[in-house]
Amino acid sequence: MKRYLRKIPLPQAIEMLTATFSQPSHREVVLAEEANGTILASPVYAKATVPATRIASMDGIAVKYEETLQARDQHPVQLTHAVSISTGQEIPPGYNAVIPSEEIWMGEEDTYQVRRPARMNQNIREPGEEVRQGRLILHPGHRITASDIGALITYGIGEVEVRTLVIGLIPTGDELVPGRDEPKPGQVRESNTAVIASSLIQAGIRPLRFPIVPDDPDQIRAAITTAVHQCDIVIISAGSSGGKRDHTREVIEELGSILFHGVAMRPGKTLLCGKINDKPVIGLPGQPMASLTAWREVVTPLLRSWGFVLKQYPESSARTAEPIPSDGGIDEFIPVSVVRIRGEDFVFPRPRGAAGQMQAVRSNAVLHIPVVKEGYREGAMVTVRLTRQHEDEQGILIAGVSDILTDHLQATFFSGNAHLIIRPLSAIGAAASLCKGTCHGIFLPESAMAPETDVFRLLKSGCPEPLRSIGVGCRDGELILLIYRDSPAGLCEISPLIEFLSSSMWQKSDGYPESVTLKGAGRPGESYIPGPEYAEAQAQDHSEGIQS
Repeated sequence: MKRYLRKIPLPQAIEMLTATFSQPSHREVVLAEEANGTILASPVYAKATVPATRIASMDGIAVKYEETLQARDQHPVQLTHAVSISTGQEIPPGYNAVIPSEEIWMGEEDTYQVRRPARMNQNIREPGEEVRQGRLILHPGHRITASDIGALITYGIGEVEVRTLVIGLIPTGDELVPGRDEPKPGQVRESNTAVIASSLIQAGIRPLRFPIVPDDPDQIRAAITTAVHQCDIVIISAGSSGGKRDHTREVIEELGSILFHGVAMRPGKTLLCGKINDKPVIGLPGQPMASLTAWREVVTPLLRSWGFVLKQYPESSARTAEPIPSDGGIDEFIPVSVVRIRGEDFVFPRPRGAAGQMQAVRSNAVLHIPVVKEGYREGAMVTVRLTRQHEDEQGILIAGVSDILTDHLQATFFSGNAHLIIRPLSAIGAAASLCKGTCHGIFLPESAMAPETDVFRLLKSGCPEPLRSIGVGCRDGELILLIYRDSPAGLCEISPLIEFLSSSMWQKSDGYPESVTLKGAGRPGESYIPGPEYAEAQAQDHSEGIQS
């Protein structure tokens, strides 16, 4: 069995990459209208003065302001020399103000009346007010945006010189088939290079995706040789581990040298970096989450050091909803969901592992557990990096049943910016989560709410507020209920889902499997379970009523 050289610390891996490889100096000239997302290689100066002459800044009439000085509401002034003018139109010689259309009235014999005086140069843009020919517009290193393109064209700039970087992406593996093909048993669709290519395009970097290469050292050698000749960086997807079919390292050693093989991080520990012809050749793990993590945490810092702007993940603070353990001695990156419950953000870890891509799909943040930590206790305040989060978006977190019925609800539910997040838990685990206040509600089979069940007893004794239920639908003949706290604070965030379940949009929806029916959907439950605090308050009120 082949082995890694050694697992070096994550900061050391990043430092080795950035210190070893300097930025390529390739440049090319592109049309301004096709430059979105590219990085400027040289300064851009205006080739035109904008506006070129005095122009109107709004629709109205051009006037000589001196003729309006006596205008008042009770004593309008009739203008005989005013000229109709449109926004952007050149001001006629001898005129020195523009009165907007909403401030003029038609007088006798097609003349204009005004009821307030104009100011000198009112609503007039002077030559060069926006920019003058020869002034700096954009500096080197600036990433061109869509709004920049409009300015460039306006200022007479048809072409710009931009930095170019080509990154070759080589997928390897006998089991891989192209993404559009139907895989046979034992085969999987290749997606890792598509993920990386997408992020490169957004950063103005040109990806060059090579065909899938089998686990054959000769074919891998040929592909890497070609890629090194054509590209500035070469990334090999899979084959970086130490198995019998992993040939990336031996090929890189034959053609160049190894910088490191193995990084103390999870997932992504098999990351490999070598150098061929002074170019970085990087072997990423084949498992999707490991590949994504190694790419994000190690490779993108190199590209940022070269001035390319890759997606930055904003940080946010949140509280852990449960203990999140870690072995320590390694930097660990865990996909998590951050959900706001009663005004506070909570972190919920997704299932760990290097393979499952649903972790990335279902999560909206990444939690970094540093090498010096052995995890976080429940209730700890942590910092997460948001991978997808909109400030106006509200997640409604429901714990418990997760199946084809709840999938159909997720696909159908629509209420402004609210969206449904389902956290699979056992019935007792979901009940405990509702009692602790770490979810908005829970999905349970109706049978779990029978008075003799442990779930019912836990909710009755452990939940500090009364509870209500509403029918969701039937799965295999059994009604699934949504249980939620019946209090103003509890209803505030979950009310869009309750209203949706009661609507015809849900009750008349279709497209669900045969084992699912919407019988009982939207039916208010009869269960009303007072929590201990509520019961004590009721007893106190009753006692005070007797005494009075």
